[in-house]
Amino acid sequence: MAGLTIAKLTYMSIQAFLSNMAAMSGLILSLLVSTWTGAVAFAKSPTMTAKIYDRFNMDSSIIVQMPETKNGKLENSTVKIGSAENVYPDANNCFCFTINDIRSAHIKAFYFANKKIEYYNGILQNLGFPTLKNLRIDIDISPGKPAQGQANGNESIRIIVPTENFDETVLGHEIGHSIHFTVAKHHAGLYGWHARLFVEGSAHLLSGIFFNTSRIGEADLKELADEINQELRLPDKVITRGDKYKRITFAEKFKKTYPILAEQILRAVGKYIKGDDSSLDQPDQYYSSAVFTQPLWLAAEKYGSEVVLRIYFLALPNVHNPDSLSSVTSAIIHEARKYNPTMGMELEREFALRGIEASKK
Repeated sequence: MAGLTIAKLTYMSIQAFLSNMAAMSGLILSLLVSTWTGAVAFAKSPTMTAKIYDRFNMDSSIIVQMPETKNGKLENSTVKIGSAENVYPDANNCFCFTINDIRSAHIKAFYFANKKIEYYNGILQNLGFPTLKNLRIDIDISPGKPAQGQANGNESIRIIVPTENFDETVLGHEIGHSIHFTVAKHHAGLYGWHARLFVEGSAHLLSGIFFNTSRIGEADLKELADEINQELRLPDKVITRGDKYKRITFAEKFKKTYPILAEQILRAVGKYIKGDDSSLDQPDQYYSSAVFTQPLWLAAEKYGSEVVLRIYFLALPNVHNPDSLSSVTSAIIHEARKYNPTMGMELEREFALRGIEASKK
């Protein structure tokens, strides 16, 4: 699968840049520059760095430049990590903590939140939209539960993760909600099934584009990953809650990692198979959101992700009936046609192939 074209600095380009720097001359941990004006010396603050662990391999890590912090707190005008207090760098000005230290999770969240919001704020500002600021993030470590999160509009998010080395795409999903609601506040608090599919798919898309992956939450367990780039169709080719539960129930690693939850799901599946619980026939709003996100993902591969993001953000405020996927896709197609008529026609065709006909005006 081709990677997405992202012109500005993203996670993948950060990694590549750091690798090249390390290969050439090693990472520079601190820099002191003095400029003399008469008898007075002015010195810049030393560069702060941080250790970020790979979400797939806890034995692998990279050193990155740390965003601005405030007096031992992981806080700046963009992000505040709610439970992080007295977090200071070591003698080498590095926020370097062991993998099982809760501070490593706080650092990871602070770093990626700043980078993702900085990236998307740049696009929003260029389009004349308000930007996301002062987002509070709370992190809870709960070994018995898979990663999950909750966004409170564009003000705060909370994520629950099984280990300190959590999957940053899950955090990216919740930040995606906050970015979406910054552009279209009227989409927050929606409960219709199509509306939930729309907002969850939107958060997946904004996380996947930034981290250059179509799989959200894969590092936790691959059976739990939500795939953006899969071909589904409404109403007959979707992934139901029952399908999802059966998929993860038969995963041996899931049963070993989350034994209590696995037993609860197994009982639910048993009722479903017997016909005692029809609620599992409902499409899963996360897995099935690919009917909406895959055409945008494919367009990003072809035309560039920033082109798709520009069209998408311009369309969001004009989606007045989010519980109608036709209303959602019509707004996107309209903006795409203004930018590139061919792209608009392609998106209209791809949405129609997935059972979402553009509304006729």
